[in-house]
Amino acid sequence: MMRERYETMWANLRSGNWVNEQRLKVYPLTLLVGSAFVIMAMIAMTHDRLGPDDRPLGTDFSQVWIAGLETLRGHPEEPFDLVRHISEQRSEFGEKSAVYGWPYPPYFLALAALLAHLPYLQALLVWQLATLVLYLTVIAAITRDSGLDRARVLIAAVAFPAVLVNLGHGERFSDGRPARRRISALGASPYSRRHAFRVTRL
Repeated sequence: MMRERYETMWANLRSGNWVNEQRLKVYPLTLLVGSAFVIMAMIAMTHDRLGPDDRPLGTDFSQVWIAGLETLRGHPEEPFDLVRHISEQRSEFGEKSAVYGWPYPPYFLALAALLAHLPYLQALLVWQLATLVLYLTVIAAITRDSGLDRARVLIAAVAFPAVLVNLGHGERFSDGRPARRRISALGASPYSRRHAFRVTRL
């Protein structure tokens, strides 16, 4: 009995029959409000650039900023030396803070150094806002000929949970992953604008 109910539930979810106009209006706004509360709570519990879990705000971005500092100090090779890179992170954010490796190519140090001219929190804000704008620009371009309401599309794009995850981890929005996940979640290929909006409406 339980297995049949489980299979029925998943069949209904996968069919998309539960998606109606009212839910498509309410759900993105609900997610957006929930995300705003999570962000405000995280900021309220911040201390000395660290979040409630004693990790730097923007976790992954912290080591990008540190790599920028290392470059500005005349040591662009340090990010590629894991021991030295971790030492610099702990020196800046504390011995108990989380640390991260440098997985990026050398040319990315130019952008990291540019951001490192700013204090950490200001650099994080610039990084997040700039890449969020790029992400929304991509979404707007994908949906340009769809006939969908632009405001609703952008609200849905910002409300998508992957955006909150990217905010929390200081990840870039411009790599297209949230966009691909959003379109894939709608049941279509992320590489086909025509197919993406043939099967669903925002």
